[in-house]
Order: sequence, then C-alpha cells, then structure tokens
Amino acid sequence: MKKQLSFKVVLLLFVSGFVNAQVGIGTTTPTRALEVNAPPGEPPIRFTNLNSTSPNETNINLKSVVVDENGDLWVGRPKGSLLSTIVCSLNSDFVVGSSAMDIPFDTDDLPATGTISRTGGNFTILAGGDGLYTFALQPQITTTTPSGYITFWALKNGVTIPNTGVRNSSTGFNDTQVVPLIITLSLVAGDVISFKTCCTVANNYKFEYTSASGVIPAIPAVIIDIKGYNVF
Repeated sequence: MKKQLSFKVVLLLFVSGFVNAQVGIGTTTPTRALEVNAPPGEPPIRFTNLNSTSPNETNINLKSVVVDENGDLWVGRPKGSLLSTIVCSLNSDFVVGSSAMDIPFDTDDLPATGTISRTGGNFTILAGGDGLYTFALQPQITTTTPSGYITFWALKNGVTIPNTGVRNSSTGFNDTQVVPLIITLSLVAGDVISFKTCCTVANNYKFEYTSASGVIPAIPAVIIDIKGYNVF
C-alpha cells in the first residue's frame, strides 16, 4: 500500500512538472508557458508563402492569425473583417405587375471588393466569400392608382427565403415612400441572392427614378446596400 501511494505521488509530481513547464524558442530562460525570442526588428514567427496569392485565399488580399472564441488558432482573415461591400441602384422607372417579377439593378454605385458579384438582379457569393451578409433593399415606391398593395421579398438560390416578405399599401395618388427590406444571411461560395416584387393590381405601383433637380441629387428607383463579414 505504501509503495502504491508513493508511486502516485511521484507520478503526480512528474506530470505537474510538465504541466507547469516553460518552453523557450530563441531563449534558454523563458518566462511564459511558451516564449519566442527573435532579433530586434524581426517578426518572431513566419508562415512561408502564406500571402495574398495563396491558393485558398486568392481573392482576399489580407492575412492574419486570430484566436476564436473556442481558443482555436486560425490563419486567415481577422474575425469580423469586411468581406465585401457593394451598393447597386436602378436608374429608371420600374412598373410592377401582378405576377412575380425580378427586381433588376443596372448600376454599381460602389463595386464589390471581390467576394460577391452582380449580374442583373442576382448577387453571387464567390470563392473565399463564406460569411455573414446583410442586404438592405430600399425601393422608392410611388402609387399610380391608390388601390391594392405591393409586396417584395428575397430568394436564395431561386427559393423564397421565409419571413422576408414586406408589404406596403397607399390610398393616395402619387404617394412616394421608401420601404426598406433588411435581411442578414450566412452564405457560402456559390449562393445566389435575388429579389422579387408584385402588386395586387397590375401597374398600380412603380419604383420611381427621380432625376437630379437643382441642388437635389438623383434618387434611384431601387437601391440595395450589401455588406459582408466573415465568420468562423
């Protein structure tokens, strides 16, 4: 019994010594669990060939080492860094029918940073663009006849995204409103986001483009602001 007890004590001390050990690289007297000592002015750690042309990050000109909420070490974009931003507008009137219609866009007021692209009204996530995206759609709605209502909603890969529909109605002639639709989605490369609209009575509503007048700037028929942030 005494020998067994002594063995446990020795084993505990042995393991404890390794748990509390300090490891040094470039120093024989480390003061932390791991201490890396490099010459003055030199980075203590180097990842060879990990740069903006690395195969897994060809379209992101940014690299860094971060520790996530689980304590895991990652090499890539800083958590929460901006993946992409793009502002698009429609610079003409768009009359809304009673059947579902794609909302088109014809102008990139602010081009994407490289992880999202636009073709008409389709926004496609590119390779390396996995992350959290916010789409803020802002149609400038004008009534041509004060009856019925207009609805617009979002789709992902051609399928309606539940609970994204927004409906608006007006009882006034030529009433103009901006009714926002804001959604946040976790998306991966290849995902396509688009938007549709329709009204209960054809041609009773339109997205109206307002030309610049004097000191007043032009107001797009529809504007969408898209921003994306990476997630681990």
